[in-house]
Amino acid sequence: MENIETLARVYFLAKKYVIQKGFSNEIDWQDQVSISNLNAQSFLKEYSWVVLASGLSDKVVSKVFPKIKTILKGWSSLEYIACNYDFIENHLLKVFNNKLKIKAILDTSLIIYSVGFEDTRTQIQKNGLMFLKTFKFIGDTTCYHLAKNIGLDFAKPDRHLLRISNKIGYDSPHVLCKLISDYISEKIQVVDLVLWRYATLDSNYEKKLGELMPFPNHTP
Repeated sequence: MENIETLARVYFLAKKYVIQKGFSNEIDWQDQVSISNLNAQSFLKEYSWVVLASGLSDKVVSKVFPKIKTILKGWSSLEYIACNYDFIENHLLKVFNNKLKIKAILDTSLIIYSVGFEDTRTQIQKNGLMFLKTFKFIGDTTCYHLAKNIGLDFAKPDRHLLRISNKIGYDSPHVLCKLISDYISEKIQVVDLVLWRYATLDSNYEKKLGELMPFPNHTP
């Protein structure tokens, strides 16, 4: 109990820091995301973000994503994408020159247009990560990123979360985030986002967390 109380206290310190740095909107967004409210537009937006972010930093993707959304008209008309595939692809490649990723985004838009989103959502709810991995560029790690961004109860094993969980002696980011989530009654995805954002804001996060969490398995 002493360990989880310390863990919760440090989490709230990290959350306070993230909010003070101006990222409360991210926390609010993650808290409100729900698979039951997901539609084709929001799914394709999150899918596209995860595809573009694979192997790249959040900052890099943030610079190009608004332009990509504009070219795709915010995925408001999948018929428009289907009817103008080549034109849109050429336009997108001028903004983000990775043909495989751009093609993945367009092809997935066509799949949703073809089968309808209700069937897609049903498959997500029924088969979770396994179904998400049927989409291009969604693999064993990126499936967690997409899952949490569309409202499923997962933490993503990115490098920051892996370092944090390893530093304080937990087997995985999901185990760590679920432990905090259960104790403080916040979504796993929110806990994940707070710890991840804190890590992106403070380059000394490993050292500071190690000092604040005197657990048996942590190494200063």
